[in-house]
Amino acid sequence: MKTGTAVKRTGPQRTGAQRTGAQRADGQLKKDLALGYRIIAHEGQAHAIIGILAAREPGADTFWIKSMFHGLDEIKPGFGLMRMDLDGKVLEGDYPVHGEWSLMAEVFRGRPDVGGIVHTHAPYICMLMAADREIEPYDQFGVLTRKVAWFKKTPNRVYAPALAREVSKSLGGTTALFMKYHGIITVGPDIRRAVLAASFLELAAKRQVLNAQVAGARPMDRAMADDLATDTNFERIGAAIWSYYERKLGPGVIS
Repeated sequence: MKTGTAVKRTGPQRTGAQRTGAQRADGQLKKDLALGYRIIAHEGQAHAIIGILAAREPGADTFWIKSMFHGLDEIKPGFGLMRMDLDGKVLEGDYPVHGEWSLMAEVFRGRPDVGGIVHTHAPYICMLMAADREIEPYDQFGVLTRKVAWFKKTPNRVYAPALAREVSKSLGGTTALFMKYHGIITVGPDIRRAVLAASFLELAAKRQVLNAQVAGARPMDRAMADDLATDTNFERIGAAIWSYYERKLGPGVIS
Protein backbone atom coordinates (compact mmCIF):
# COMPACT_ATOMS: atom_id res chain seq x y z
CA MET A 1 0.00 0.00 0.00
CA LYS A 2 1.36 3.44 -0.91
CA THR A 3 2.16 6.02 1.70
CA GLY A 4 -0.59 8.60 1.78
CA THR A 5 -3.40 6.15 0.99
CA ALA A 6 -6.38 6.11 3.33
CA VAL A 7 -6.93 2.75 5.02
CA LYS A 8 -9.44 1.20 7.37
CA ARG A 9 -8.22 -0.39 10.58
CA THR A 10 -9.33 -3.81 11.72
CA GLY A 11 -9.20 -5.25 15.21
CA PRO A 12 -11.27 -5.43 18.39
CA GLN A 13 -14.43 -3.37 18.24
CA ARG A 14 -14.87 -0.61 20.81
CA THR A 15 -17.97 -0.23 22.92
CA GLY A 16 -20.09 2.88 22.51
CA ALA A 17 -18.64 4.39 25.69
CA GLN A 18 -15.09 3.66 24.53
CA ARG A 19 -15.76 5.26 21.15
CA THR A 20 -17.27 8.34 22.78
CA GLY A 21 -14.31 8.70 25.14
CA ALA A 22 -11.81 8.26 22.32
CA GLN A 23 -13.63 10.81 20.15
CA ARG A 24 -13.66 13.31 23.00
CA ALA A 25 -9.92 12.86 23.61
CA ASP A 26 -9.22 13.10 19.88
CA GLY A 27 -11.26 16.28 19.66
CA GLN A 28 -9.28 17.95 22.43
CA LEU A 29 -6.02 16.78 20.87
CA LYS A 30 -6.94 18.45 17.57
CA LYS A 31 -7.99 21.65 19.34
CA ASP A 32 -4.67 21.83 21.16
CA LEU A 33 -2.76 21.09 17.97
CA ALA A 34 -4.65 23.74 15.98
CA LEU A 35 -4.00 26.32 18.68
CA GLY A 36 -0.35 25.26 18.84
CA TYR A 37 0.03 25.94 15.12
CA ARG A 38 -1.46 29.39 15.54
CA ILE A 39 0.73 30.20 18.54
CA ILE A 40 3.87 29.30 16.60
CA ALA A 41 2.71 31.48 13.70
CA HIS A 42 1.74 34.35 16.01
CA GLU A 43 5.18 34.29 17.65
CA GLY A 44 7.03 34.58 14.35
CA GLN A 45 8.44 31.06 14.03
CA ALA A 46 6.51 30.29 10.84
CA HIS A 47 6.56 31.60 7.30
CA ALA A 48 3.33 30.84 5.43
CA ILE A 49 3.20 27.03 5.15
CA ILE A 50 6.69 26.36 6.56
CA GLY A 51 6.89 24.59 9.91
CA ILE A 52 5.23 21.48 11.28
CA LEU A 53 3.70 20.26 14.54
CA ALA A 54 2.33 16.82 15.39
CA ALA A 55 0.36 15.43 18.33
CA ARG A 56 -0.80 12.08 19.67
CA GLU A 57 -1.69 10.37 22.89
CA PRO A 58 1.72 9.23 24.29
CA GLY A 59 2.55 5.73 23.09
CA ALA A 60 -0.11 5.69 20.36
CA ASP A 61 0.85 4.45 16.89
CA THR A 62 -1.08 7.22 15.09
CA PHE A 63 -0.67 11.00 15.16
CA TRP A 64 -2.22 14.21 13.83
CA ILE A 65 -0.24 16.52 11.57
CA LYS A 66 -0.99 19.38 9.18
CA SER A 67 -1.07 18.90 5.44
CA MET A 68 1.78 20.05 3.22
CA PHE A 69 0.22 23.19 1.80
CA HIS A 70 -1.85 24.73 4.59
CA GLY A 71 -0.48 27.73 6.46
CA LEU A 72 0.19 27.38 10.16
CA ASP A 73 -2.12 30.28 10.96
CA GLU A 74 -5.12 28.79 9.16
CA ILE A 75 -5.20 25.37 10.83
CA LYS A 76 -8.42 24.44 12.64
CA PRO A 77 -9.48 21.18 14.30
CA GLY A 78 -11.58 20.38 11.23
CA PHE A 79 -9.41 22.02 8.58
CA GLY A 80 -5.91 21.17 7.36
CA LEU A 81 -5.22 18.29 9.76
CA MET A 82 -4.73 14.64 8.89
CA ARG A 83 -4.14 11.50 10.93
CA MET A 84 -1.35 9.10 9.97
CA ASP A 85 0.27 6.00 11.37
CA LEU A 86 4.00 5.64 12.01
CA ASP A 87 4.52 4.00 8.61
CA GLY A 88 2.99 6.93 6.74
CA LYS A 89 -0.47 5.58 5.98
CA VAL A 90 -3.13 8.28 5.94
CA LEU A 91 -6.07 7.29 8.12
CA GLU A 92 -8.07 10.52 8.11
CA GLY A 93 -7.92 13.73 6.08
CA ASP A 94 -7.96 14.14 2.32
CA TYR A 95 -4.96 16.44 1.92
CA PRO A 96 -1.44 16.30 0.43
CA VAL A 97 0.91 14.56 2.88
CA HIS A 98 3.58 16.73 4.48
CA GLY A 99 7.05 16.00 3.13
CA GLU A 100 8.56 15.71 6.61
CA TRP A 101 5.96 13.33 8.03
CA SER A 102 8.68 10.71 8.62
CA LEU A 103 10.52 13.10 10.95
CA MET A 104 7.46 13.25 13.18
CA ALA A 105 6.93 9.48 12.90
CA GLU A 106 10.50 8.56 13.81
CA VAL A 107 10.57 10.85 16.83
CA PHE A 108 7.30 9.35 18.02
CA ARG A 109 8.60 5.84 17.33
CA GLY A 110 11.78 6.43 19.29
CA ARG A 111 10.15 8.30 22.16
CA PRO A 112 7.03 6.59 23.58
CA ASP A 113 6.91 9.33 26.23
CA VAL A 114 6.39 12.07 23.64
CA GLY A 115 2.89 13.32 22.82
CA GLY A 116 3.79 16.52 20.96
CA ILE A 117 6.48 17.62 18.49
CA VAL A 118 7.28 21.07 17.11
CA HIS A 119 9.64 21.66 14.17
CA THR A 120 10.21 25.27 13.13
CA HIS A 121 12.89 27.47 11.60
CA ALA A 122 13.04 29.84 14.58
CA PRO A 123 14.97 32.89 13.27
CA TYR A 124 16.90 33.90 16.38
CA ILE A 125 17.90 30.34 17.21
CA CYS A 126 18.97 29.77 13.60
CA MET A 127 21.11 32.92 13.84
CA LEU A 128 22.91 31.57 16.90
CA MET A 129 23.26 28.08 15.42
CA ALA A 130 25.00 29.49 12.34
CA ALA A 131 27.69 30.81 14.67
CA ASP A 132 27.83 27.53 16.64
CA ARG A 133 26.56 29.41 19.67
CA GLU A 134 24.65 27.79 22.49
CA ILE A 135 21.79 29.68 24.08
CA GLU A 136 23.12 31.34 27.23
CA PRO A 137 21.17 32.27 30.36
CA TYR A 138 20.44 35.99 30.11
CA ASP A 139 17.00 35.61 31.68
CA GLN A 140 14.61 33.02 33.09
CA PHE A 141 14.02 31.45 29.68
CA GLY A 142 17.72 31.01 29.00
CA VAL A 143 18.10 28.56 31.88
CA LEU A 144 16.44 25.79 29.83
CA THR A 145 19.53 25.27 27.67
CA ARG A 146 20.78 22.11 29.39
CA LYS A 147 18.02 20.19 27.62
CA VAL A 148 19.25 20.93 24.07
CA ALA A 149 21.05 18.52 21.70
CA TRP A 150 22.59 19.27 18.28
CA PHE A 151 22.44 17.78 14.77
CA LYS A 152 25.08 19.15 12.38
CA LYS A 153 25.39 16.49 9.67
CA THR A 154 23.20 18.20 7.05
CA PRO A 155 20.71 21.06 6.79
CA ASN A 156 18.62 19.13 4.23
CA ARG A 157 14.87 18.80 4.59
CA VAL A 158 14.05 15.60 6.42
CA TYR A 159 12.09 13.83 3.69
CA ALA A 160 13.98 10.51 3.79
CA PRO A 161 13.06 8.07 6.58
CA ALA A 162 16.75 7.17 7.03
CA LEU A 163 17.62 10.81 7.73
CA ALA A 164 14.59 11.09 10.02
CA ARG A 165 15.95 8.19 12.07
CA GLU A 166 19.34 9.91 12.37
CA VAL A 167 17.74 13.13 13.54
CA SER A 168 15.57 11.26 16.03
CA LYS A 169 18.64 9.45 17.38
CA SER A 170 20.40 12.80 17.86
CA LEU A 171 17.43 14.11 19.84
CA GLY A 172 17.87 11.19 22.23
CA GLY A 173 16.11 11.73 25.53
CA THR A 174 16.32 15.54 25.46
CA THR A 175 13.46 18.01 25.02
CA ALA A 176 15.01 20.02 22.17
CA LEU A 177 17.31 19.57 19.18
CA PHE A 178 19.13 22.28 17.24
CA MET A 179 19.55 21.36 13.56
CA LYS A 180 22.32 23.63 12.30
CA TYR A 181 21.37 25.75 9.25
CA HIS A 182 17.88 24.22 9.35
CA GLY A 183 15.74 24.67 12.46
CA ILE A 184 14.71 23.25 15.81
CA ILE A 185 12.73 20.36 17.21
CA THR A 186 11.07 20.47 20.61
CA VAL A 187 9.10 17.67 22.23
CA GLY A 188 6.93 17.19 25.28
CA PRO A 189 4.47 14.78 26.85
CA ASP A 190 1.77 16.79 25.06
CA ILE A 191 1.67 19.37 22.29
CA ARG A 192 1.15 22.21 24.76
CA ARG A 193 4.50 21.69 26.43
CA ALA A 194 6.29 21.12 23.12
CA VAL A 195 4.92 24.45 21.83
CA LEU A 196 5.89 26.28 25.01
CA ALA A 197 9.40 24.80 24.90
CA ALA A 198 9.84 26.16 21.35
CA SER A 199 8.44 29.51 22.44
CA PHE A 200 10.68 29.84 25.49
CA LEU A 201 13.84 28.81 23.62
CA GLU A 202 13.27 31.29 20.80
CA LEU A 203 12.56 34.04 23.32
CA ALA A 204 15.83 33.22 25.10
CA ALA A 205 17.70 33.34 21.78
CA LYS A 206 16.15 36.70 20.92
CA ARG A 207 17.19 38.14 24.30
CA GLN A 208 20.71 36.82 23.75
CA VAL A 209 21.00 38.42 20.31
CA LEU A 210 19.75 41.73 21.71
CA ASN A 211 22.15 41.55 24.67
CA ALA A 212 25.06 41.02 22.28
CA GLN A 213 24.49 44.57 21.04
CA VAL A 214 25.20 46.01 24.50
CA ALA A 215 28.86 46.33 25.46
CA GLY A 216 29.66 44.41 28.61
CA ALA A 217 26.48 42.32 28.68
CA ARG A 218 27.21 38.94 30.25
CA PRO A 219 25.05 35.88 30.93
CA MET A 220 24.45 34.46 34.39
CA ASP A 221 26.98 32.04 35.75
CA ARG A 222 25.87 28.41 35.94
CA ALA A 223 25.20 28.44 39.68
CA MET A 224 22.92 31.46 39.35
CA ALA A 225 21.18 29.94 36.31
CA ASP A 226 20.60 26.66 38.14
CA ASP A 227 19.17 28.51 41.13
CA LEU A 228 16.81 30.49 38.88
CA ALA A 229 15.75 27.31 37.08
CA THR A 230 14.87 25.72 40.42
CA ASP A 231 13.01 28.83 41.55
CA THR A 232 10.99 29.25 38.33
CA ASN A 233 7.75 27.28 38.02
CA PHE A 234 7.69 26.78 34.26
CA GLU A 235 4.66 24.48 34.48
CA ARG A 236 2.62 27.24 36.10
CA ILE A 237 3.93 29.94 33.77
CA GLY A 238 3.29 27.72 30.76
CA ALA A 239 -0.27 26.90 31.80
CA ALA A 240 -1.03 30.61 32.25
CA ILE A 241 0.48 31.48 28.86
CA TRP A 242 -1.49 28.71 27.15
CA SER A 243 -4.72 30.00 28.73
CA TYR A 244 -3.85 33.50 27.48
CA TYR A 245 -3.48 32.22 23.94
CA GLU A 246 -6.76 30.32 24.20
CA ARG A 247 -8.43 33.67 24.91
CA LYS A 248 -6.46 35.62 22.31
CA LEU A 249 -6.28 33.17 19.40
CA GLY A 250 -8.88 30.53 20.22
CA PRO A 251 -12.33 32.15 19.79
CA GLY A 252 -13.85 31.19 16.47
CA VAL A 253 -10.98 28.82 15.76
CA ILE A 254 -10.88 26.07 18.37
CA SER A 255 -14.34 26.44 19.90
